[in-house]
Amino acid sequence: MLASSCLVGDGSAKYQNNLEFVYEGCEYQNTFLSYYPNILIILNIDYDHVDFFKTREQYFEAFRNASKNASTLIIEDSIRLDHPNKHSFSLSNEEAELYGKIILENEEYSLIRLKYKDMIKEIKSPFVTKYENENLLAALLACLLLGRSLDEVLGRLKSFKRPKRRMDVRHVKNKILVLDYAHHPSQLNALYEYINNSFPSLKKLIIYEGHTLSRSLYFKREYKDTLAKFDKVYLYPIYYAREEKCKSERKYYRYLKFPKYKRKNLIKDFKKNNFVFIFAGAGEINFEFEKVYRFILNAKV
Repeated sequence: MLASSCLVGDGSAKYQNNLEFVYEGCEYQNTFLSYYPNILIILNIDYDHVDFFKTREQYFEAFRNASKNASTLIIEDSIRLDHPNKHSFSLSNEEAELYGKIILENEEYSLIRLKYKDMIKEIKSPFVTKYENENLLAALLACLLLGRSLDEVLGRLKSFKRPKRRMDVRHVKNKILVLDYAHHPSQLNALYEYINNSFPSLKKLIIYEGHTLSRSLYFKREYKDTLAKFDKVYLYPIYYAREEKCKSERKYYRYLKFPKYKRKNLIKDFKKNNFVFIFAGAGEINFEFEKVYRFILNAKV
């Protein structure tokens, strides 16, 4: 929303001749502690990267230390983290500095009533999930603190393009396919809420790819409970990323008790028109999504 240079976590970047530089920091191995930003935005502190952070307290402490490196902290209102120059945003607490109330949401956009100081304004958000709209509030608050006018920022938002693998919804031959990067239990919950709100009359079939064995085993109960909300579940092979494969993967499948993914079984499900098909994960499941998408385009299903 600003004409700024940026560096994204996957290594992609954009450089321009301006004063603002925006980067996506990662907490894994405390890499974000190497930075000393003017503004730090913390969207959530959902415990993760359990192969490095051995306790929730250790994980939270990393974010506390990161906030100490920042001149200004922008944070979701429910997170209890102190800072001398703290600014909060929220979709649920009217007492937050920037409060957004979602008054309408559908498959394509949300309408949000913003409250900031003495200003109340309704805006159209191109985002459709709680996490995305919280990201939007954080970005808007950062722009306001930098002295930008809200109208200028909202004007730029009209040309915003959704990131890859984030709520990629495709309608093809009377079927609905969704690809999303969700790989943490809280993200899967948000994904389910979006799908349920957008397609309430359809059953939800999810193909889920676990990301790292350590995360999959540590949160196995949360994954099982969250995936059980969907009407049908297939488990795609775990993406190991930095880890080595080991036999402990069997514990994951035995505990969750959902069937493993086979494309031939999914093809049988295509004959049922009451499903929305969801591919979720942060590894390589996007390649399978594209293969299935092309199959539907070219097949008589």
